[in-house]
Formats: sequence, structure tokens, C-alpha cells
Amino acid sequence: MSRMSVNHIAVLLAIGAIVPMQSFVSRARQVFPAASNTIADIRELSDGRVVVASMAPSLSLFDRTGSVLWKHDALGTDFSDQAATLKVSLDGKQVLFHFDRNDDKSLATFDISTRALDLSPAQRPELIAARVEGLPITNWRNSGEPKIKRKLLAIERYEISRSLAITHDARSFWLGSDWSLRHFDATGALIRTIQGTGTVYAVNLAADDRLVIAARDDGTIRWYRSDDGAELLAFYPHSDRKRWVAWTPLGHYAASPGAEDLIEWQINRGLDQEPATYSASRFRDQFYRPDVIERVLDTLDPKKALEAADDAAGRTRTLIKSIAETTPPRVAIVDPADATFIERPELVVAYTIEDRPGTVIKRIRLMLDGRAEKKDQAVSADGRMAGEFKVPLQGEQSLITLLAENEHGSSDPSSVRIRRDPTTEAHKPTLYVLAVGVAKFKNHSHLKLNFADADANAFVERIMKQEHGLYSRVLAQTLVNEQATVEAILKGLEWLERNMSPRDVAAVFFSSHGANDASRQFYLLPYEVNVQDDITLRRSALRYVDLRDTLVHLAERGKTLLFLDACYSGNVLAGAKQIAPPDIDMVAADLASAEGGVVVFSSSTGKQFSMEYPELGHGAFTAALLEAFDGKSDRPPPWLRVSDLEIWLAARVKELTKGAQTPRTTIPGERFINPRVFMVQQQAR
Repeated sequence: MSRMSVNHIAVLLAIGAIVPMQSFVSRARQVFPAASNTIADIRELSDGRVVVASMAPSLSLFDRTGSVLWKHDALGTDFSDQAATLKVSLDGKQVLFHFDRNDDKSLATFDISTRALDLSPAQRPELIAARVEGLPITNWRNSGEPKIKRKLLAIERYEISRSLAITHDARSFWLGSDWSLRHFDATGALIRTIQGTGTVYAVNLAADDRLVIAARDDGTIRWYRSDDGAELLAFYPHSDRKRWVAWTPLGHYAASPGAEDLIEWQINRGLDQEPATYSASRFRDQFYRPDVIERVLDTLDPKKALEAADDAAGRTRTLIKSIAETTPPRVAIVDPADATFIERPELVVAYTIEDRPGTVIKRIRLMLDGRAEKKDQAVSADGRMAGEFKVPLQGEQSLITLLAENEHGSSDPSSVRIRRDPTTEAHKPTLYVLAVGVAKFKNHSHLKLNFADADANAFVERIMKQEHGLYSRVLAQTLVNEQATVEAILKGLEWLERNMSPRDVAAVFFSSHGANDASRQFYLLPYEVNVQDDITLRRSALRYVDLRDTLVHLAERGKTLLFLDACYSGNVLAGAKQIAPPDIDMVAADLASAEGGVVVFSSSTGKQFSMEYPELGHGAFTAALLEAFDGKSDRPPPWLRVSDLEIWLAARVKELTKGAQTPRTTIPGERFINPRVFMVQQQAR
């Protein structure tokens, strides 16, 4: 049996019975603070260390003296005390909530139709709180004895009611509690119970009471069909306030860049074996369906939403298949352990691979700081195998990543970090740059952009100043307007692939339009594109697969960066048949996966437009990027790391566009550790 669940937090929600204390006592009778919430369980390990789980949830490891060795908090949003905060639109497609119940500035909205998370929502009077007046219900907030007309409502012993929503006709109401979500009629008779994943801190109603929306203590907001209590959709906003993922019970999902692996599939293997788990990204081709997510609250049925999405795109109906027979391998690095200090110039990496019996491992890759150091081909795993690689080391710190592939795809990565003292002078790489900017289009005047060509030229002008700084040489090709044909772009990609050596760096900048055809394949629009329909699009545009193949091959040699300003534009769709807005989030997730290894800087997310401003002479994304190169960002000089660009671009583009555009940086965290990629202009020479 397989199921989808929120990753990383389930273990924290499944530990033991509640113990009413927030500290533990050592053998010497000293009291140590252990958690910020009720302790759920305490376990002593064989070496005397102590594991403490709390209802926050959190999980901590203490040594014998009570010192914290490590602590993991929940990654989700805390919805406690948000019974009055959770507001929804009339159709249920927009929700308002607090990321932090104690911080009024943490207010956010999420729009399912546009897949947009807004961290600075304006006044939204159309979003309404749950109705709590209209029936004589008392003691419902944080009480073990909720009542209607002095009649106790049927909840479990020791259970606490938390939230309430009365229907618009006051003929029934919904009560959220510690263990369930219950529907009662106006007399207090129980109609139905929805068992769930924990406390229902907030509940609301929408779509003429056909939808029940509940915020639960696992950090999710869930939508249920009120007629029978069937779950339709779950939404999980990460506490970093950037990543989110939404999914249906069938497993179809949408996610912001870098967020899809917040959920995972679990396949049970009997009582004598632990379940096998796989990140959602392992099945991206089958289950990544934002078009389904956008429709599920209209159809009130996940299967009908899938059919409607297929019909809208003119596709053959999707068959719902089990993942059990299409799973990738599972890998683990056995030695060295994480954070091991290595003095030798060569390291032996021992690993294990597990797969279904009879399968063939097509390829095993060992990556060192993102570069492919070792490869093995076509190895029969026959269920389980072990092996080792010898790896030469350089530098102060390295991230080692293991991947294995079978016919169904790549494994989730297994990674360890090792520490070293640098013994040799660091290699000074060459930076290879391909910049494409298309502002004019041969066949379609309505596709005209104002500054795409200027963006590409300015990017290369700034990048050339990086020579003799972080890079020994900078070699660049620029293709703008009439130069940016499919043939020329492909030759530019070929130039990168033929010339980039191991440990060099590649940067690709693309400013134009993007589009998806009816089968959800992504294309970049060159000068000679024809967007009459998706047939002419496929024949005249640059296929994403061609761009991807080159970038992934480059990423096996060294750091590879993609700056992509090719997001949603209504002009592309004007009069075009079966051409859809580009799904940049999918492109970023695919390229920045562990097997892709590309750092992606995208100018916007979801269905946002990419904004251009005459006073800047550039698009907002490129203008902010150029400011970072010129030393105008708030990041400390002289280095610009990937995280520095991420922070600056997010803040500056939001400022320039007044919140209308949200750039995203998607980093393959399992491939390397926040590298330095540029120097600010004053320091570059």
C-alpha cells in the first residue's frame, strides 16, 4: 500500500503519550529545559544520551549533563490559536493565515488559482472569518465540554474542542477538536466525523458551505467536501515563508520551486520491514499537475479534476497507476559519517543500493561538490548491493552525493559533508557565459518586449568584469533579436558543452517569452517563433529538453547557473490555440533536482507577469541583478554567494514591482554548499 504524507514531521507527531511537563530531570536531580511545548515522550539511549519529543512538535537529543546535542523543530506553520485568523474567499480558493500566531506581521494569503503566496497582503474584506454566532453554542474554544443549549456535544474523553464554524443557514455547524473534525446539526446531533492528522485549530466554510477548510496541527490547511467529509486538497506552507506544496489524495500536486520534496510517498512492506519512502519529485512526470490543483475545488472531486484538466488541454485521459512497480532505487552512503574530518588526499566512500529484485541499475554517480567524480554503468542490483568508490579530494570542505538510476528514474540522493584543511591553492576556474535576449519577433509584433535585448547585453557587460577576480577568464557569447534563432542558440549551447572543463563554471542568461504546449512541454521563444498553435510552436521554438540536456551535462563538470526571465505573458496566448502559460516552477524544480544539479534564478513564480520599467531600462529582475553586480546590494562584499543573490533579488524585485513579482532561486542543496559565484564590481579586478 502506498500513501502520500508530509515529509520530515510525521515522526514528531507519532511519539508516545502526553506527559504534562516541559523539562526533564537528570540522574543528579538537575532540571533542564527541554522543549517550548508539552513533552510527549522521553527515551534514554544505550549510551546514556536522552531523546525528548514535544508536542510543538520538536525532537531533541541531550547528553548526560543535559546539554543539547541537536534539535529539530517542525518545518510547518503553527496554526494554534488561529480560529479567528483563518479567513477564506467565498469560493474557498483563497485563504488567509498567520505563519506565526504571535507575529501580526506574519500574515499571508495563498491563492490556489494563481498558485501565489503573498506575504504582504493588502486589506482583503472579501476574505471572511468563520461564523461563530447564530446558534447557542458555548464553551467551544479550548474546552473539554462544548455545549449547545447546555447540552454536551459528543467529543472524546480528555479531548479539547478548538474551533467552530456555523453554516450560513444556521442549520448545522462544524467543530474542530484535538482528534477530529465533527459535523453536528442544529440540535447537537452528530452527523459525521472526519478523522485526521491531529488537532483542528481553525475551521471555516466556503462555496455555499459545500467546502470545509481546516487548519491542523501538522502544519497543513485541508479542504473537505461537506457532503461526505472526503478530503479534496491539502496545502502545506513551510515556515521559511517561501516554499509551499499542495496535493490531492490521488497524489497530484503543485509546488513552489524547491518545495516538492516536503511531501513523500510511503510504501508499506509488512510488519517485519520498515516502509520504503520516496520523495514526490521521484514521480514528477506522473504527479506534478498544477492544472489539477487549480480545478479540484470546482469539481469537488480529485478524479474529476484530473479528467477536466486533461480535457481542457486536449490530452488523452490520464490513467491512475500505482507507484509500487515504478519506484527508483534507494541509496545510502555507509562511510564516511557526516561531518567527518579527512586528512588523506583520497577518500573511500562505501555505499549500499536497494531496489526491487530483478531490476538493473543503469548508472551510479558519485558527486563531489556537484561534479561527477565517479560513474558505474549497468550494474544488476538484484534487490540489494554494496560497493565503494575512491575519490581524490581538494579544498577545505566537500559535499559528497550518491545517486543511482534504474529504468524508472533516479534515486533520492544520499549526501554527507566532510571537512578538510586546504592543502593546495584553490583552482581558479574559467567562466563560460551564453546570454540570449529576444525583444523583437519576426512573425509576431504583439510579442514585442521592451528590454530583453538590453538585459542580455548588460548581463554580459557586467559578467566580463568578473575576469581576474573569482575567475581566471570569462568567455561569453551574446545572441539578441535576429541573432537569437533556434539554430544559433543550439550552437551556443554546443559551444558551452564542448569548451567547459571540469571545475569550470557556466552561466546561461535567457530573456524572452516562454510557453507550454498542450502536453505541458515547455518551450523558450526565439526570434523566428510561430505561436499560431501548439503545432507551429513545437516546430519553431527552443525545446526545454535541449536546454536541459546541455545544462545537466555541464553541471556534472562544474557549477552551472541559469538566469531565466521567460515567465508568464498574456501576449503569447493572444489568439493562440492550445498554448498554455509557461510552468517555470516545474522547470526550476527539474533543473535544480539532485540529478539535475543546476542553480536556477527565475524572475517570477506561478502565473505572475515579469515586469519591465522604462525608468530602469531593464526588466525588474535584471535591474536587481545588475545592482548586485555593481555592489549596490545590502550583501557584504566582496563575494556574492548563491544565497546572497537569492536574498537580494527577492527583496529588491519585490520593492521595484510593489509586490507584483516574486523571483525564485532554486538550489540543488544535495550537490554543493552555497558556493561563491561572483564578486561585486569594485572587487572584481
